[in-house]
Amino acid sequence: MITEDRGGVNSLIGKPMRNRLATRKRMLEAAYELFYRHGYARVSVDQIGDRAGVTKRTLYDHFRSKDELLAAVLEFQHEIALAYFQQWKLDETQDIAEMIDHLFADLARWSASRRFTATGFTRIVMELADLPGHPARKIASRHKAAPRELVRARVRASRDQISRDARTRDRASYRRCDCVDACSRKSRLRRRRRRSS
Repeated sequence: MITEDRGGVNSLIGKPMRNRLATRKRMLEAAYELFYRHGYARVSVDQIGDRAGVTKRTLYDHFRSKDELLAAVLEFQHEIALAYFQQWKLDETQDIAEMIDHLFADLARWSASRRFTATGFTRIVMELADLPGHPARKIASRHKAAPRELVRARVRASRDQISRDARTRDRASYRRCDCVDACSRKSRLRRRRRRSS
């Protein structure tokens, strides 16, 4: 059994241990790049290992199968995309129509780039169309729902803000009306007093 001391050194052979998370990330990035360019079915585990600079054994130490690797790749890319979605300029105080227009303008700019060839999720799900139970399809479905839910939440928040603003305006209007009513009552009372005196 290989043990690690506090300095991150393999105590059996005296060499620094590799960072497991960095290795995993490298494999995920290499797999995504290859799947995106060539398709899931056309990429071998050996190619992914070569691109990531790891052995096939190391790859299988992290992932039990190519399908599990694909699921992990999509999960990893989902987290990256979710962080991007969170950066969308969907200000809750913006007009809802303006917010939606801004969102679609961002998407149009992104998809109009010369290098755009659809999203990795879309391409992989199309490739796995005849495998409805595949774990990658479930992740892709959840990924597709994420931006939709983000927009819905921001639209709801914007509507709530508009409602609060309207209620505040209404209260201010009622107060002004109450003030005007009170002033006119006072002035009527003064006029009556003057007439009666």
